[in-house]
Amino acid sequence: MDTASKKVTISDETFDDFLAAQGILECCEQAALEEIVSDQAILSPLPGGEGLGVGEQGR
Repeated sequence: MDTASKKVTISDETFDDFLAAQGILECCEQAALEEIVSDQAILSPLPGGEGLGVGEQGR
């Protein structure tokens, strides 16, 4: 087996496990969802064809 194709791990713990152990998993998930919804609202066109913010013109 080629060494480049081997998956190297330093822990069996997932990132979600780590955040849960720190007591911040729910807070991080909520913040991530809010950011996604906010980005979608900014980039999504309104019925008149205009976005709420950046859209295609601002990029």
